[in-house]
Amino acid sequence: MAIWEGEKTDIWGYDVRSCNVSGEDLSGIADWNDISFNSDTRWPPADKLPEGFDPEAVLELSKDPGLGIRALHAQGITGKGVGIAIIDQGLYTNHEQYRDNLMLYESLHNCDGKIATMHGSAVASIAVGKDIGVAPGARLYFIDCDFWHTTENGSEYDLSVLADGINRVREINRSLPKEEKIRVISVSFGAAPNHLGYQELEDAIQAAGKEKILVLTVSPEYFYPGFEFLGMSRDGQADPNVPQSYRPAAWLINLRPNWLNNTITVPMGGRTYAGCTGEAVYEWSYEGGMSWAVPWLAGFYALCCQAVPDCTADQFFQAVQDTAATKLLHEYDGLTYRFGRIIDPAAVIEVLKNQ
Repeated sequence: MAIWEGEKTDIWGYDVRSCNVSGEDLSGIADWNDISFNSDTRWPPADKLPEGFDPEAVLELSKDPGLGIRALHAQGITGKGVGIAIIDQGLYTNHEQYRDNLMLYESLHNCDGKIATMHGSAVASIAVGKDIGVAPGARLYFIDCDFWHTTENGSEYDLSVLADGINRVREINRSLPKEEKIRVISVSFGAAPNHLGYQELEDAIQAAGKEKILVLTVSPEYFYPGFEFLGMSRDGQADPNVPQSYRPAAWLINLRPNWLNNTITVPMGGRTYAGCTGEAVYEWSYEGGMSWAVPWLAGFYALCCQAVPDCTADQFFQAVQDTAATKLLHEYDGLTYRFGRIIDPAAVIEVLKNQ
């Protein structure tokens, strides 16, 4: 049975990025949101595509960061004057979305000869991309930092390497003028106390906080008790600015549905992001992972720091909690879930301005 005629192999669906599927009949795919693709994908004729699927339209609509972020841009709140640092995998530095924002690119503890990756380009564009990013006016400082190591007993994370990356950002920040300081570091990784080097990482995050640098990870609850967040997905044709367009990613429901009840949620899947194979290549995927949620939230914090320069991390977390009141119902596998408290960017900034 051809994959297009039958069932998905898993919740992540079908991946045709940079593939030539022009000779295939994809009309048997029940939900085209299950297809991950990019601008290099070669498609069959329209009658061989899933009903209602327009790849170019989906790519364009899904560049919108969503939830009213572009309305804030129109007010001049773009992250201008704020620095964002990203510690991640190798970056393709010439993409049109962020090459003009990129102030610095360094490779730290990266001895494996790795090159540009999909992951690095995606997180950079979600944070600061000129058309895609939450904070298109922010300055980007990118540290390529490899903290996954092979040992005699297998492979493991060494978070002391990540701590070195944070400390390097702190060092860079000391050389920047006051009006251009780095205020947030985006790390798309979920650290846990059982990881090697966790204490060094915790020390580095605390030191950064004393210098007014917020470090956002997939697991903020370990470093900022009382605050945690999750990502959400949206149909590729739904309005990114309408809360009702969003729903929990299937992998989150399968993993632990109770997470969804009261946790802050931000856009994650159903996003267009920069590819790593050319300066104008774009990718789209529905489910997404928390790696996409972290730079979204980091970009939004940069907007808050521009609008309210004296904003602190604690004030930000509190404002997010106080204003994220929308709850949605979602049905999945015969059950109804109350999922998340969706972040309200405009309301957050308004609260911060009035403090």
